[in-house]
Amino acid sequence: MLGKVGTTEVFPAELCTMGVPRDPWDFLQRAIEVGHPRSLAIHLNDEVTSMLQQNFSGDLHLLVKERAAFLMKWTKRCKELESAERDLHNNMEPHLQQVLHGKRLLVFQEMLNELGYPDDTLAQDICKGFPLSGGLPKSKVFPPAFKRPEHDMDTAKKTAKGVNHGICKQVAEPGDEALNEEVWKQTEEEVAKGWTWFDNACDVKSKLLAKRFGLQQGEKVRLIDDSTIGGFNATCGSSERLRVHSVDEMSAYIAWCLTHLPGEAMEKVVGKTYDLKNAYKQYGIASSDRDLLRLAVWNPRDKEVNFLGANALPFGAIGSVSAFLRVSMAVWYLGVRGLRLCWTSFFDDYTLLSKGLAANSAAIAAESLFDMLGIQFARDGKKAVGWDTKVRTLGVQFDLKPEGQKGVVLLGHTENRVQELKTALESFLTCGVMTSKDAERLRGRLQWFESFAGGRIAQQALRTISSLVSDSRVQRSLRNPEINAIKFLRDRVLSAPPTCIKATNLQTWLVFSDGACEGETDKEGTIGAILVSPDGKLCSYFPERVPTELMQKLMLESAHPIFELELLPVWCAMKEWGRLMRHSQCVYYLDNEAARGALTNGATSTEYGRRMVQGFVIDEMEHQIKTWYARVPTSSNLADKPSRLETGDLDALGVSRVAIDWQTVNTLLDSTGSDGWGFKNGILVHSPALL
Repeated sequence: MLGKVGTTEVFPAELCTMGVPRDPWDFLQRAIEVGHPRSLAIHLNDEVTSMLQQNFSGDLHLLVKERAAFLMKWTKRCKELESAERDLHNNMEPHLQQVLHGKRLLVFQEMLNELGYPDDTLAQDICKGFPLSGGLPKSKVFPPAFKRPEHDMDTAKKTAKGVNHGICKQVAEPGDEALNEEVWKQTEEEVAKGWTWFDNACDVKSKLLAKRFGLQQGEKVRLIDDSTIGGFNATCGSSERLRVHSVDEMSAYIAWCLTHLPGEAMEKVVGKTYDLKNAYKQYGIASSDRDLLRLAVWNPRDKEVNFLGANALPFGAIGSVSAFLRVSMAVWYLGVRGLRLCWTSFFDDYTLLSKGLAANSAAIAAESLFDMLGIQFARDGKKAVGWDTKVRTLGVQFDLKPEGQKGVVLLGHTENRVQELKTALESFLTCGVMTSKDAERLRGRLQWFESFAGGRIAQQALRTISSLVSDSRVQRSLRNPEINAIKFLRDRVLSAPPTCIKATNLQTWLVFSDGACEGETDKEGTIGAILVSPDGKLCSYFPERVPTELMQKLMLESAHPIFELELLPVWCAMKEWGRLMRHSQCVYYLDNEAARGALTNGATSTEYGRRMVQGFVIDEMEHQIKTWYARVPTSSNLADKPSRLETGDLDALGVSRVAIDWQTVNTLLDSTGSDGWGFKNGILVHSPALL
């Protein structure tokens, strides 16, 4: 067969691909190149950094002049296209003419084309109405991720014949009278505005139903059109993974400025937010979906179920999310590219930063862009906020001028959010009972809170709450360990420190760690770890034999405690080098999947494993380190040799060697873990052994 290679003869062959692990030094080089997989730097590109330099370090009068030129050019173009825009609207479907009234779609598309935006069919899709079923249009903006519809339309229609009766029955069930009245009031207002319409002759058997209900959110009630219950969402497929801006984007902008621009760049900076009014209702749906989808709503006046047709995007349809995000991201892009605005977009919320001297220019630019495109935003009321050094967005607050601190911006929760959670937690402590639904909602809110609180310190206690979610009983009396966990969560809410955004946030440290357990009868444990600095230098390491006393403790749970010996060097590395990595990013490379999983989850099931993980996340929060846990093959692990007390290579390179204070480690291991952390005598309270 080898003789046939290189000839034109065709012959059968099997292609085999084999992977050969990198040697440790080659792996290290690649790890340095890759950095942190979720680094704040992923939110930065040349266009964004150029905009940041212009806003916070450039000549402000040139920035103002550039914005004015952009607005003058496109204001003139709006006038030139008035007649064409009118003709475009007159040729639309009647329901879209009403919903899209005032939208300058020809101007929108010209702006996007001129500035090279990838979604080149957006304005056309707006004109036709966004499809909510079938395969959604590609935007070429979001990353590819194929998801086929669960059902085709014919299957959904056949299923609906049986499902629709149940939906109507649910809608007609007695509920909160005041909430029902508010839902009906808002429904009538929507009909008056042309967003929905009453289908008094609805043939339910030929439609797919969505269930309309009200969701109380603080002082307001939000209308939800559950399009999953009747199978409508199951007919929707996509080829992209949608993404929105979170506070990470703005944090990345700030960190880049603190890192790359002069020290005064982030001084005298102010911010504000813009909220789009009834955002989904500003855009319409395709006629085919308008004909098929009906919203079932309870009419408390006539005591009957009414049916609504939708003209505008319903809040509860998967396709509505995709449609609106296409618009939202396009507007953000125009602001950055055309008007050099330092802003981010989260659905209908835009957060804008500016130097104080150019703040008026930034506000005029943002508002003029909305006006030119016919996008309605809050001009008065609580959501129309002014410029400030404390910027509230998405339930958190950027403090751009923290008292007594320079070169830092603080990101923390608003007082209202803290008070809401405190009240909710204390209500459960007062009544002493919690339903599985209560536990599910509480868990979700606390996980969201923890994601902005600089650590995962509450994960063990949240596991206790999670045990109530799966409880089959409707209502459950809280036991002492569960009450203690709620008390801890309440105190965690009150004491959560704000996250510091600093120049070091974009730096990435690497830690390679390993543990070994040798011997048949007399087990000997050894550990090792190596610290690699952001500039790729090996700056410190430790090779340690685990003291006999500690090994005896670990072997109480396992005759071969390799899991704990893999966790131990990670925690020791944090104890030894945490202050060096403070307010930065770190990737921990481990060759044990169980240990990596425990660190990722912030919780585990063995006694000393829990204590090590809990000690680690306490330090992680205190030092505000953004961690990632990556897998390294054993043969590629640079820490394999020091974990076996082989130090010749590292000593020859002059790498600094440190010694672990085992007395402190023992003391901390014995003191970590209590009822208040979601433990009971070192065992998680929802362990089957205690139930």
